[in-house]
Amino acid sequence: LDEFQNQNLPVYADAFVVLMLGYWRLKKVEKVVETFSKMSDYGRTPNLAAYNVLLNVLVKNNLIILAMAVYNMLLKSNRDVDNATFDVLIDGLFRGGMIQDALNLFDEMTVRGFSPGLKTYTVVISGLCKAKRPLDASSMYNVMTSNGFKPDSICCNALLDGFSKCGQIDDAFKLIVSFKEEGYDVGLHGFSCMIDGLIRARRFNEAEELFNRVANVVLKPDLVLYTIMIRGLCDVGRVKDASKMLEHMTANGVMPDTRCFNVLIKGFCDAGLLDEAKSLELEISKHGQLPDTCTYTILISGLCRNGLLGEAGKMFSDMESRGCSPSAATFNALIDGLCKAGDLSEAQLTLFKMEIGRNPSLFLRLTQGSERVLDRDSLRKMVENMVTSGSILKAYKLLIQLSDCGVVPDIMTYNILINGMCRADKISIALKLFERLRLKGCSPDSVTYATLINGLYRARRDGDALTLYEQMCKSACKPNSDVFKTLMVWSCRRRDTPAASRFWLTYVKTLPGRDLQVLKRVEEHFEEGDFDNALRLLLEMEVTFADFDPSPCSIWLVGLCQAR
Repeated sequence: LDEFQNQNLPVYADAFVVLMLGYWRLKKVEKVVETFSKMSDYGRTPNLAAYNVLLNVLVKNNLIILAMAVYNMLLKSNRDVDNATFDVLIDGLFRGGMIQDALNLFDEMTVRGFSPGLKTYTVVISGLCKAKRPLDASSMYNVMTSNGFKPDSICCNALLDGFSKCGQIDDAFKLIVSFKEEGYDVGLHGFSCMIDGLIRARRFNEAEELFNRVANVVLKPDLVLYTIMIRGLCDVGRVKDASKMLEHMTANGVMPDTRCFNVLIKGFCDAGLLDEAKSLELEISKHGQLPDTCTYTILISGLCRNGLLGEAGKMFSDMESRGCSPSAATFNALIDGLCKAGDLSEAQLTLFKMEIGRNPSLFLRLTQGSERVLDRDSLRKMVENMVTSGSILKAYKLLIQLSDCGVVPDIMTYNILINGMCRADKISIALKLFERLRLKGCSPDSVTYATLINGLYRARRDGDALTLYEQMCKSACKPNSDVFKTLMVWSCRRRDTPAASRFWLTYVKTLPGRDLQVLKRVEEHFEEGDFDNALRLLLEMEVTFADFDPSPCSIWLVGLCQAR
């Protein structure tokens, strides 16, 4: 390109697109970004093809924040976009867990006059299924077919996988029947989805029967299906049979990968067979594979559960020398083990190490000064400012540095430590952690609130517990059954049965399909002290629902007995 420019030959934008694609094939992501950034140096404005290549590369490398900033820059340039642009970004947003943002972009696509194609519909259907919204995915499937699109095997299997993973197995079987009637063959992948769904629904006998039918009559199992079955056998405690299946698949020419070994290692750890689990770690390398972060996380978790914290800590420390970096799950496993062993100071130190990562200077630079990066929103703003000023390569390097720094504590990390503090009667430190996680841009979930409410009651700070419950009701995270059960238990322990009754009714009102007139009558009976009729009316309604939970009734009855 430099020679062309020196000889005053025109250098077209498509030449840069070709170069970007070449770098991408070589997995040189930074060079792709650099090439795009240098187009202006040659007097060229990026065309749509260049933007689409860059967006695709960024999404594939999980840099969705930077991808969205580049998309905004594309819109500001008044350049036309196409379906491919939207397909890449919608897929990236779904992958990043930004479900509503993905759906908003899908709506924006239609508002801008673009008609979604088969690929777009498939991306949305797959994304909704992965977000555990199979009914919404099914509605989108119906919209797609009503618009004249004929689904392919990828689309059908995505929908089948969504229903299976959400436990709606009977609906998934109906889908298979309808697909066959429409002439679609779900193939081995479809059967794997069904077997996986049956195992998740704890219907292992049916899963094993379907596997045998597939293996003996229909198709030859592949690595994915064998791994699913090994996990199923481990889940029901048949680890020896799972080990035999590993031998069987190897004899049939299907070589296990690290993920397959990890499933069996977890099975051994769950069964308390740590020696067998550790020997499998050595077995991985004999099959041309290497243990990964997940392998060590499983082993560290197993060691911690069995009280072998010293060995777990050593394995954690040795991970990087073995070519693995600890993930959030690895930190969580170790912090959980330390909390349960009562070593809260070491648990807090581990959290601090997790927060600053492997690059403390970068952590300090970003969290201090006028443009501090403390959460996802502030990071997004910084990246957008960089892209707007033309510093795309600088924004890319910042994000890569951040990903190399270490891992960000997730809500599970904080929940583990908060629970440890509450159990050790250190409620003040637990509340400070609660404030800290929110400052870090982490949203508390129902587990966080239930743990803290329970801890406050234990500390006889009933008023603060109720205040926190009220805060939760006003937040985006609404109380679930665990929160209401916690409130009911402590109300009963305080001999406040009327309060337990109110919490019970409030909980039932949040459940779908309940008759509000019946609940009003139940409430009146409770207020009048007519517990027999209140209980009879409530239970007559509740037992008709599939999601009926007898626990609140048991808690209330125990409380009533204690009060009398």
